[in-house]
Amino acid sequence: MLKQKKFSLIVCIAILIHLLFQLFLPVFVLAKQYSPEVSALLAKGDEYLVNQDDPKEASKFYQEALVIEPKCSHAFNQLGLCYSHLGKLPESINEFKKALQVDPDFIPSLVNLGSAFYKTNKYTEAIEYYKKASRLRKDRDPEILANLASALRDRAIFEPGVLQSFDYDEAESLYKKAITINNNFAQAHNNYALLLLRQKCYEQAEEEVRKAIAIKKDYAMAYYNLGLIQEAKNYYTSAIESYRKSLKYETISAYKEDTRRKIISLGGDLNEANSDIIAKSYALILKKNWQQAESLLAKAIAGNERNNAIVWNNYGFVLAEQKKYDQAIKAYDKAKILMPSHFPAVHYNLGQLLLSQNNLAASEKALREAISQANGGHALAHNALAIVLKQQGDLKEAMEHYNLAISQSGNALPVVHFNRAILLQKQGAIREAIIEYKIYLDSSPNGYNARAARERLKKLVSNKN
Repeated sequence: MLKQKKFSLIVCIAILIHLLFQLFLPVFVLAKQYSPEVSALLAKGDEYLVNQDDPKEASKFYQEALVIEPKCSHAFNQLGLCYSHLGKLPESINEFKKALQVDPDFIPSLVNLGSAFYKTNKYTEAIEYYKKASRLRKDRDPEILANLASALRDRAIFEPGVLQSFDYDEAESLYKKAITINNNFAQAHNNYALLLLRQKCYEQAEEEVRKAIAIKKDYAMAYYNLGLIQEAKNYYTSAIESYRKSLKYETISAYKEDTRRKIISLGGDLNEANSDIIAKSYALILKKNWQQAESLLAKAIAGNERNNAIVWNNYGFVLAEQKKYDQAIKAYDKAKILMPSHFPAVHYNLGQLLLSQNNLAASEKALREAISQANGGHALAHNALAIVLKQQGDLKEAMEHYNLAISQSGNALPVVHFNRAILLQKQGAIREAIIEYKIYLDSSPNGYNARAARERLKKLVSNKN
């Protein structure tokens, strides 16, 4: 069991780690004609899902359509998308499979099922479905090719074996092919850049991500990834400027907070209107000057920032760090009221607080809500939820969430590799545990858990020999 100290090292103030890549889950148009009643229900569902971003309400119309037309592959597919948006991946996989039982060559569900398996780190299964969809598109669909490339890339990273070099080569070839088909495919350039970044080909990576930015001037994620590349090259001033540009174009509040944290951690200023309180509080938090941060945020809440959910969340975080848990919970609850959706960070921070108090059931609920509000893409919450599940004895699901945390964060959260190694060791998977300890030490040689990792690794290697 990890000591509580290790949790505090990865607690973030109103942040959400950026996904390092993008998968493409398009909502496809109807491929066949249905009765006017069914078509109307499908159209209503698509309106709620696509235009109003309300998958829960949309699902009701798809379910009603299936009562009338039980073999409606489109309804099964869209219902699967609803579950995916709600973070219910097992349910989404089940619906996509139902669509394929009706029509085994239904390309939308082949792609979406591949993406669902990808999100659960089942890369070989994802590759299988992407490849079938790509063949049906005669290997000329750039989005499917890019998805397939990402699955091959991450199988090479997270399931290293005899296919590793082949997967890397094929992934690179597919990214290039997708770009050849559509040279203005900004996401493919961006994702290819991240393959090159992981291979430490920094100059090529920067060239590709700049192509993505040239195509899409307001591409917040590409600017963020450019910052990651520049940071890896130790060009901190340039990285700060790239993060500032990402912040300028980012529309998701939690991503904005992540980017602000990045800027401040590198010693930069935010250069944005109405950010003085946030910037000052972050600076105090980074210095662990909790009392001054509490005073600053309390004054802000008493004044013009009383309806600012992010300020309330950060206030809760500062209170929690001072072990003022009841007050912190009230602050988090206020933040949730002010921003009931699209704010996973507050649920994550609340989950961490409850975990530190060993309130596992309540912590699990909060962390699952964080993941749901992040559409499944919250590496920090997956890691914390895995710790909760491990303590509850559910080792299988704990491993699934560690895998998701690693897939979504790359090397940005080394502690996940350490946590996963411990679980693998507990399960008797010694060779895999050794690999994970080595990855952790390579990423964080002076980290909080480095000494423990070296001792565990030394013991495992000596016992193996």
